[in-house]
Parts: sequence; C-alpha cells; structure tokens
Amino acid sequence: MNIISVENLRNQIVSNTLIEGPQIEVKSFKRRIDYDLIVKIMISFANTDGGYLILGLTQVNHKWVVTGLPNSFDEIKLALNDAVGHFAVNLNNWHCSSDVIDDKEYIIIYTPVQSNGIAYFNRKTSEQRRLIYIRQNEMSILSDMLLYHSVYKYMTLDTFITSLEYGSWRFFEPNKWPDKYERRFYCANYINVNNAVNIVPRLYATCVTRTKNSEAAWKVYARGEGLQAHCVQLELDIVKLRQEIALSNYMFYEKRVNYLAEHTIFHLHENTSKSYHVYFNNFSLNSFIELLSLKRDAFSYENEVRLFLIPDLSHNRSVGKKSLSIDVNINWCNVIKSIRVDSKCSDSELIALCHSCIKANIYPVIKGRKLPPFTYNASKQSKVDIVLFDIDEMPGVKRIVIK
Repeated sequence: MNIISVENLRNQIVSNTLIEGPQIEVKSFKRRIDYDLIVKIMISFANTDGGYLILGLTQVNHKWVVTGLPNSFDEIKLALNDAVGHFAVNLNNWHCSSDVIDDKEYIIIYTPVQSNGIAYFNRKTSEQRRLIYIRQNEMSILSDMLLYHSVYKYMTLDTFITSLEYGSWRFFEPNKWPDKYERRFYCANYINVNNAVNIVPRLYATCVTRTKNSEAAWKVYARGEGLQAHCVQLELDIVKLRQEIALSNYMFYEKRVNYLAEHTIFHLHENTSKSYHVYFNNFSLNSFIELLSLKRDAFSYENEVRLFLIPDLSHNRSVGKKSLSIDVNINWCNVIKSIRVDSKCSDSELIALCHSCIKANIYPVIKGRKLPPFTYNASKQSKVDIVLFDIDEMPGVKRIVIK
C-alpha cells in the first residue's frame, strides 16, 4: 500500500490539510506522554503497511493544528528509545524527527513495514504475553492472530510422515497454484508498474487455516490410495511456528487472505479499477505479497493464512516454467499441539505414523484405538495426542435424531 513522503506530510501539517488514515495517526499528549501507547501504534504500523505517528497536534474546527508537547524532542526521543527497547520485539528501522510551527514543536515518528517476522508488544518474558497489534482502518487494534494460539494444517498422511522423517516443511512457488485467480498476480507482467522490476522476486508459500473443522479440507486431502487416502490435521502453535520459520533466515511474511468478489480480482490490474491505486501506485514488495493473498470470496469459509518465504530478492520468478519448491527445517515437536487423523486408517498405517512421531521426538498418545506398546523416552519427548477423527461425526454432518 502507498505511503506519502515526510515532506508531503509536513506540507499537509503546515497547510492544516492533514487527514488521519490507515497510515497516519495523530496524538496530542498535552500533559503526559503515553509511551506504551506509542509503541503499540508503532507495532501496528510495522505489522500492516507502515505509517506515521504524529505527536503534538490537536484538532480544532476539524483541522489539525500544532499545539506543542510537554517535553522536548530530545527527552521524548530518549524515552521512546528506552520504551521500544523494553516493550517491543522485532521493531526495527523506525526513526523520528521534529519541526516547529509558531514556536510549538511537533514530532513525526515513521515506522516501516516489518519485512522479517512479526513485531510484538511484550511486557513479560512469557511467550503468551506477546501481543501483536495491526492497523484496521484508522485504528491500532490487537490482532486476532493473538486472540487465538493455534492454526491448522491439513495434508495427506503420506506427506506428513515424510515431513516428520525429514524434519521439514515444503513451500511451493505460486506459479503452479491450481486456482488461476490466485496465481495470476504471481505470473503477471509488471513492466509498466513503477518500481516493480526489482520487487517481484521468486518466493515460496504455504497455507494454514484458523478453521478447526473443515469438511472440505478433509475431503481434498483424502483422494488417493494407501497413505494418501487419509487426511491428517495438525494443530500448530502459531507463536512457536513463527519462531521455527524465522530460523531459516529467509525473509518471512505472514498474511491473512483477503477475500474479494471475483470480478474485483479479475479487473484489479486495470488502471480503471477502483482498487488499482491501493495496490499499484508506489508499488512495493508488501504490495506484491498482498496481491498474492487475494482470493475469491466464495472461498471465505477457508479462513486462510498464507506464509511466504523469500530466500533472495535477486532471484527471478519462474513464470510459465516448472514450479520450484524449498524445504524449511522444522522441529515438529516444538510446534505440534495435537494431531487428528482419519479414523479409517489401518493399525499398520497408525503404527507407521507413531514410529515417525517418535523419531521426531514426539510422544504419541493414541485416542480411540489400542495399539501395541511403543519404545520411547517420554521424559525427553513432547507428548502429543493423536485423535482418530470420523468426518461423518463432524458437527452438521453427524446423523441427527428427529424428536
């Protein structure tokens, strides 16, 4: 998304034409500076599209005018540095500057998009106290990414066992995504888009969902034969998953899918489209990621979150070529909270799964079926429930009794 320059922002302040928006917020702070609030707003900008926080302006007759601050710029900058150091995690490359109008000082704090990982507000050392803030319209809000602690990944039993054996997760290049509406912006020609030549790199993606019970997902991943005929659902700790992916040292983006009407996506690339300027004016890497996170609203039930990895910004996309993939090292024992597997699995298939879990330092606890005992060291392994799941018993699918 576009962001104006500091010079344009100062001109708006001087001319009293400043308007708050998703990337601009104003705080007066006439008596006391609330540094907790400032850090939270900065984090929300970092996790969304970047933005400016302006201190020392007050709205008078629907116009923002400079009214000054209770402390000097040097005092505020020093205290803000201290607050960021104490309360912020992964908040980088921000900077602030000041100016004076009619002997009254105001401050502009610029926070760019956080390109590597997620920025947190953290009051305690516990991971559960790390809060993610994002921008929604003109407000900084607590992200629903932190209002839940789990995401879900569906895959075939065969794929999961392979992932356990190799301690990895495969990410695919989007040029071979099956939905033509989803891959069109990856394969598009950006030659006429300003600044786009060097910011549409090769990247790799995978998806997770916030939906625990997805009948469609169970059916999609249970179409083959043998181990491929059974779906597995992994409940993953989202905080620990981010930490594991961050260890890959790749640039990492996490985006919730934005569900739009089909005709909107189809015409989005045309400069007559109402939403064209949102994505293509002052085009950036974040704009590219946002385009790859669009999906038709008919699929909104999927509640999808996409994870993107960029190994090198200089690598060109494989447009029209064979799709590439990369395997990211994952310690599955650190991120898996529970496993649900198709109840139609045979004992031998479940035993194969349990053996792979043990190799990955996961202590499997089968729920719903008795199997021969396994040899493992429970004190050194993560205890994880493996629940047998019957899709026909899913809420809404289970046979009802009419009373």
